[in-house]
Amino acid sequence: AGFDTSSQTAWTAEGLLAYLTDADAARLLGQVGDLSGPRSQLALESARIADDSTLTEANTLPALDQIATLWEGGLHQDAAGWLRDHGWQVEQHDRAALAERYRRPSADTSTGGFVTAVRL
Repeated sequence: AGFDTSSQTAWTAEGLLAYLTDADAARLLGQVGDLSGPRSQLALESARIADDSTLTEANTLPALDQIATLWEGGLHQDAAGWLRDHGWQVEQHDRAALAERYRRPSADTSTGGFVTAVRL
């Protein structure tokens, strides 16, 4: 039936932005915003890969060299702030708090977590 930009849409970019440059990540999120009708929802991780313990660990393990070289760093600006500046209502979810809430162990001690947003 086709894609209707006036309808609500659900988007997830979890695990994606790290593979994009800052400009590409901003362009992607901008296009998602352009395609999102009011009350559309978006979810993504909020930790910047350059600050993430996963990248630090990957850079020390030769077996992960090929994967680590694919990471471009993602959005340089805080994702929640970027989304707020572009017409989204944002909620931030701390990784450790989410793990505790779901009674899951949290092996990752890095900061960050997840962002959920609703298009205004």
